[in-house]
Amino acid sequence: MTKEKRTLELIAPLLNLEVPQWTICTDELIAYRALNGVPTGTIDSEAKAYVWEIDPANPPDQFHKSLAKGIASLHQVSIEEARAIGLPIETAEEARAAMKQKMDAVKNEFGVGEELWNRWQSWLQKDEVWTKETVLTHGDLHAGHILIDAQVQVTGFIDWTEAAVTDPARDFVAHYRTFGEDALNKLISAYASSGGRIWSKMAEQVIELAASYPIAIAEFALKSDLDEYKQMARQSLGVSTNNIFR
Repeated sequence: MTKEKRTLELIAPLLNLEVPQWTICTDELIAYRALNGVPTGTIDSEAKAYVWEIDPANPPDQFHKSLAKGIASLHQVSIEEARAIGLPIETAEEARAAMKQKMDAVKNEFGVGEELWNRWQSWLQKDEVWTKETVLTHGDLHAGHILIDAQVQVTGFIDWTEAAVTDPARDFVAHYRTFGEDALNKLISAYASSGGRIWSKMAEQVIELAASYPIAIAEFALKSDLDEYKQMARQSLGVSTNNIFR
């Protein structure tokens, strides 16, 4: 049984929205009953942009509130139950240390622009910004993985391959990058109202996590070993002959 299937079986009865429930799972085929709703946004591969079901410049309140309820219900799942099915588990200290290790590895391989490197190092030193607790996260909660109905209520989450126990701010990053800081603050407020645990600098942590996106690009570039992605990584890291940090 795959990690994703175990994740879905754990969370399906616990969340207040729908997730896929696999009825067929083989090396060749995965099948499940269609969920209610449609993706909030679908990526147009030619245009390299989302085709939206909502106004991305002004997401409605019911979208924020229902999304927050879904995230909060996920974040309340028992960590011990997640551990029992073999999901990756990080404490708050481990999540922070892992980020530092990734930064160092990327710097050693590609270099990092001075401004970005200084920002990352400042972030690592700010105790008040980092979470004190970790939770079960979706890990890739962008618009294409969030289903909504005709009333723009969130009805389900799909694609659980990145599920792990780690920093709860992780599940807010895509929202911030897509809809902006005002929308992020609305989501955090609604999340708190839905029982989610927040801290005073949570929004700042989300923003700094978003600023670490070049790490993911660099890691993918190394994994794929494709020159195209290595060049993308260097650009995102701000690497040039004048401002490289190694």
